[in-house]
Amino acid sequence: MLCFAAACARSESTPPESRNLEVPVEKEAVDPAYLAPADVAAPPADAEKSPTGLATKKLRAGTGNVRPGPGDRVRVDYTGWTSDGDLVYSTVKRGRPTSFWLKNVIPGWSQGIQQMVVGEKRRIWIPAELGFDGSQRRFPEGDVVFDMELLKILERAEKVDAESPKPDEKKTAKKSDKRKKKKAKKPKKKASANQ
Repeated sequence: MLCFAAACARSESTPPESRNLEVPVEKEAVDPAYLAPADVAAPPADAEKSPTGLATKKLRAGTGNVRPGPGDRVRVDYTGWTSDGDLVYSTVKRGRPTSFWLKNVIPGWSQGIQQMVVGEKRRIWIPAELGFDGSQRRFPEGDVVFDMELLKILERAEKVDAESPKPDEKKTAKKSDKRKKKKAKKPKKKASANQ
């Protein structure tokens, strides 16, 4: 007779109808710090709402008054949940912030982070059309909520206007400057004594 792990602990004399062949599975304990906030299902009345459907609420004020632009590179810490309250992912839990260009992330992150200053923490309710919408396997479809903290603006996107050189011209100018510096540093060869 085959014996399952849970049933093996029981006596063979136990009647079949009272044997429990299912092994109870314990859920991984979730740290209370990563439990979904009470307002995860819908933004509260005091949340700021944008015409695109994004809603945000400041959780902690930041410092300064510079906000990142749509093409800037930033470093953030975040924890995210589905609107059902399931933890999506947390850089805080991982213990390592992440960096990205705002033009390369979901519209909800980009729009929300552009409202922040360094040190600020916001809760951002992102509707499906501004979120992952099934585009990435590890993130869910549907509405998501993120607590985002802007740690640093790493790089500012350059504004190109008519007076500033185009990117290719800048590279050429930099290479030319480097060549000039190398030539200036290069020691002159001594003439040989046989000449």
